[in-house]
Amino acid sequence: FAHEPTLARAPGGEWVMWFTGEAKGSMPPPPLCMECAGGTTPANTSCATGAAATGPTYLSWARSAGGPWSAPQRLFATQTNETNMDTNLAATILADGSVVGIGRTGGAPTGIIAHLVTAKDWRDPASYVGRWQEMLFPDTTVVPSAGVEDPFVWQDARGAFHAIFHNQIEEDDERLCGGHAFSKDGEHWTFGGTAWSNRVQLVEPITGRSYSYRFSRRERPHLVFDAQGEIVALTTGVQFGPHSPTYVAGEDACYTLLQPVLQQPGLQQPGLHPVRDAKA
Repeated sequence: FAHEPTLARAPGGEWVMWFTGEAKGSMPPPPLCMECAGGTTPANTSCATGAAATGPTYLSWARSAGGPWSAPQRLFATQTNETNMDTNLAATILADGSVVGIGRTGGAPTGIIAHLVTAKDWRDPASYVGRWQEMLFPDTTVVPSAGVEDPFVWQDARGAFHAIFHNQIEEDDERLCGGHAFSKDGEHWTFGGTAWSNRVQLVEPITGRSYSYRFSRRERPHLVFDAQGEIVALTTGVQFGPHSPTYVAGEDACYTLLQPVLQQPGLQQPGLHPVRDAKA
């Protein structure tokens, strides 16, 4: 079992992936529940809910996006007593090969707590260290009441660091689902608040009709960059349904939404076309 992959490019051009996983054979096989049909079947509470969010974090890399990928190497092996759930790690790699990233733990006061993660060498699993006893955003008056998750971390052309998140909002209010934070040095971060909502302006490709749609869930943000490193689009895992912002059992079909990011004010937003997403 593996999920939550995030990727970055190393100075040498390598593709580097961090992900949550469970080694083959490390978990007992779950019971088979064969009652789901078309993503609309009401939840069967007798079925197991799947792997708990406690899987270790792994590192793998490749010379090209098509592989072959290196054997996964486990991170934070000496800090297992400080991590109580999957770290949800995302990071960026600096010109000297060092790493600046963000991971998480669960607990008070915000449910999900963000922490700084650094490494001296992206290739060396032993050099990855999480500051699991320090809150990345200690001012809980500006962080969502349930914390943030699903980070995506990058460094801009001026050397400043940025991260976007899925905001974990009290009572699952997806209207405030996207967050942004920034840092001058990669160590001291400021949470800037809500960056986007679950409401998206869509354009039908055939008729050209524009309309606003509110997704019932919008998580797992990632950015798409052009060859010059400029942001061109935001991708998120989204869920359709008329019950936003409240989740309803059985409405579990998810898709990837690619949303262009405007670089200048006043430009019209192109059409957005959801693509099937494997996000569970």
